[in-house]
Amino acid sequence: MSGITDSFQEIKGVFRTFSTFFTTVISVAVLAFVLYPIVILLSASLRTTRDVAQNPIALPDPTNLQFDNYVQAWVEGGFGHYFMNSVIVVMITLAILLVICSLAAYGLVELDIPGSHLLVLSVILGFMVPAQALFIPNFALLNILDLLDTRAGLILTYTGFSIPFTFFLIYQSFNTLPAGFADAARVDGVSELTIFSRVYVPLTLPSIMAAAVVQFVLKWNEFLYALTFITTDEKRTIPAGLMQFNSFFTNEWNLYTAGIVIAVAPAIVIFYFFQNYFIEGITRNRVDVE
Repeated sequence: MSGITDSFQEIKGVFRTFSTFFTTVISVAVLAFVLYPIVILLSASLRTTRDVAQNPIALPDPTNLQFDNYVQAWVEGGFGHYFMNSVIVVMITLAILLVICSLAAYGLVELDIPGSHLLVLSVILGFMVPAQALFIPNFALLNILDLLDTRAGLILTYTGFSIPFTFFLIYQSFNTLPAGFADAARVDGVSELTIFSRVYVPLTLPSIMAAAVVQFVLKWNEFLYALTFITTDEKRTIPAGLMQFNSFFTNEWNLYTAGIVIAVAPAIVIFYFFQNYFIEGITRNRVDVE
């Protein structure tokens, strides 16, 4: 009997070893598949135009790294004002979005508003409408308001599209808090605004930050509306600016890849530093299905 048990344990050990080896190989392969284009992108951004044209996938010479490509892309390619336009548009959008959605979520959770469930449902239904489907109506609306080719028009558009997801995430987070917190504060004579800012916001900060990170990445990389609603080059954001940059520097792939690195770096940095908030905020609001 002990021999059979030992054989079973040996087979189990071999299977576990094989499973670990197979998992490691797959993980390394996936990691290499993901990192390869990033390495090539960074390599091209540090080489000369001639070197990239001769061999696009070669690694740069460590003794001759062309950091001037980034300076040239920033200054001559206009990435300086593209970058600042993106910062202005995205940060103002996030500020307006988080204030509106968090206040609305608090009101619908804590205040006795008639038809609150219907209001929540109507906002969440915005998930079902793709942004592309509202392109023409939004264009016509901004044209009537004389907001085409303005940062304000782009901010207004981004804010409207971002409300359903942001509201849902914050609303779900507010719903998880015990009602006793707010009731205890009201007994002490605390105002609703103070309860919101001193109780609800600190306790649900991970969810609010998770919504902010998601919307930052989405809006920073948004292309369709940034390209069509903004026609003046000085007002373009980075995604639309990349296309404009490529039209002027057609064959200078080293400058173009340097511009791409500049474009994607902020989103990567933001996600890296706030990833713990993002993970905690998303997992806190998971829906358990029995």
